[in-house]
Amino acid sequence: MHTNFDHVATCYDDNFSNSIIGKAQRKLVWEYLEKIMANQEGLKILELNCGTGEDAKWMAQHGAKVLATDISTEMIKLTETKMDANGLHQKVTCKQMDINNIDAVIGAEKFDLVFSNFGGLNCIAPEKLNNLIQYQLPSLLNKNGKMIFVVMPTFCLWESFYHTIILKRKNIFRRLTHQPLQSNIGHGNSVPTWYYSPKWFKQHLPENLWLQSLKPIGFFVPPSYLNNYFKKRPTLFKLLQSLETKITNIKILASASDHYLIHLQKMEA
Repeated sequence: MHTNFDHVATCYDDNFSNSIIGKAQRKLVWEYLEKIMANQEGLKILELNCGTGEDAKWMAQHGAKVLATDISTEMIKLTETKMDANGLHQKVTCKQMDINNIDAVIGAEKFDLVFSNFGGLNCIAPEKLNNLIQYQLPSLLNKNGKMIFVVMPTFCLWESFYHTIILKRKNIFRRLTHQPLQSNIGHGNSVPTWYYSPKWFKQHLPENLWLQSLKPIGFFVPPSYLNNYFKKRPTLFKLLQSLETKITNIKILASASDHYLIHLQKMEA
């Protein structure tokens, strides 16, 4: 299946995964996952929007069995290549999947964790995301299963500050809309993007899910489009990283960060 993400697949790691900001934000996510995965060898994980497979690789290296899915065939090819290069092809299965056809691809398979990182769910319209959260994804979870998502909220303090500085004041609160915005993903490509507050998830939780944890990801660490600026200022960036570690458990800051991590836990009857 051809998507706009096919055009940026080969440069995604250089532009984000291997950037100082990408590494810093991903490290925050991995630190949380590491606590969840501790002493759970063979945890079965469904990853949505796997991209180039950085998270799938890390989770497999930490003992998990991963079904890595993405709508982009080029992203899936890169993920498969990365798994082979790291000797993980027996732990990671890769499938091209349009999330709108999740039932047809996944079938009756069950998982201990459904995971989506760095705004993958922001590419899904509210009606579809509501259906996923309410019905489809909970039905894929094993007993005591979890859903962990990293989502872009409806307000980002860094982004508002940046648009103020460059005198684009009409963009200061640009995320505060119910309509999709076209987000630039590079090389002249864009994708429709919706923004979801933590409150949105709380309002759309089914009865068998409860909110286990909420964490800011990128309150002090800036958005990735500022990578070139902070790459030239490593001392300042290290200071921001240090500050980020001090506020990682302050839930209220999740609503003003570049991303936030939300952990939903399945309740058994």
